[in-house]
Amino acid sequence: MLSENEQQHIELPPGYEFVKQIGQGGQAIVWMVRNNNLPKNKKYQALKLLDSRSHKASIRFTKEMDILSRLKHKNIVRVLVVNPKNHYFIMDYYPNSLDRYMNKVNYSLYTAVEILQQVTEGVAFAHKHNIIHRDLKPSNILLSKKLTPKVADFGVVKILEDNPEPFTATEDLIGSAPYMSPEQWEQETIDERTDIWALGIMLYQMITRQLPFPNASGYRLAKATIMEPITIPEEKKLNRLEKMLIPIYQKAVMKKPQDRYQKAEDMAHEIRKALQKYSASKLDESQGGCVFIADTSTKYLKHYQNMFARMNLEIVLVKGCRDLVDKLKNNARPNFLLLDSKIPKNSVMKMISIFRKKSLIIPIIVSRKVHVGNKTRLSLSDCLTYNKVQELYRTKSD
Repeated sequence: MLSENEQQHIELPPGYEFVKQIGQGGQAIVWMVRNNNLPKNKKYQALKLLDSRSHKASIRFTKEMDILSRLKHKNIVRVLVVNPKNHYFIMDYYPNSLDRYMNKVNYSLYTAVEILQQVTEGVAFAHKHNIIHRDLKPSNILLSKKLTPKVADFGVVKILEDNPEPFTATEDLIGSAPYMSPEQWEQETIDERTDIWALGIMLYQMITRQLPFPNASGYRLAKATIMEPITIPEEKKLNRLEKMLIPIYQKAVMKKPQDRYQKAEDMAHEIRKALQKYSASKLDESQGGCVFIADTSTKYLKHYQNMFARMNLEIVLVKGCRDLVDKLKNNARPNFLLLDSKIPKNSVMKMISIFRKKSLIIPIIVSRKVHVGNKTRLSLSDCLTYNKVQELYRTKSD
């Protein structure tokens, strides 16, 4: 921990001040800092400070600063300030992480897998820039208040362009043991598929609520990772979503890299398809219950009533986020949500956040008014996942 005297010798940008230490690793300290130049709800940021005199640690830290400054993606942590002279950089502050979310007793598998799907997209973006993370694990995935994941801790990445030949980890055994691939343990060629293995282990962990070899460590864990199949415990009773995800984790953790997904974006696509298929299956089963409708007008209410009467679904009009919270408090549980495409995106994001916090898996249909000749008709989307809806509304301006 830095003393007050040490803090004074670190040159912070104008308007910044130290608040408290929030993390410490073998080579760096993470501090919460306050940027008094910003509004109250955006003041707090995270400062990562090199805490080692090791030359190797200094090289890694400098590399992390450089990489995070170059990688601009919604699922990779954003660097705001870089100060090589004082060996620190400042990034967005996130109070939560994926490991904390997964430590909750009754966390939503659907939401966790949605998070992982976004993580996989962030990793795919890094791979396109020739960057392999090498230490992917839940604690290195930060979460915003709306559960948007941010891949962090790029201190041990490998940049493929450093060397035209594939990297071989002969100097160091790098990674976190439960998430390390066979090629990492055997110190063989490492490439993008090493990260895909770690993503597969995280997916397995979400399905089973445990790591593949929970009682093994050290040599025994290495041997099991290299030699033994990663299977679902016999006593585990699988629900439909878990069954849909099994082929994805199995392909990601094949022992030979050439048998895995060759690109992280392919794995992200398969996860997205599984979530959409699961959402659609829930809608197909809808016989009785209710549908929440958030529409900017009631012009098409009669049309909705006729459409959902065939499914024996009661229509519940939702007039905004506060109204949504009130209806959920009254134990209303919709079979799905129908959103008007003209609803402001901030309202849509808040609604999705409310469902996620309640651990509710609600398929979403988006309605659009389209002009055909002189008439206006409704056009309804397929069932969409929360992630897909967020992507759809991010591209529109309010």
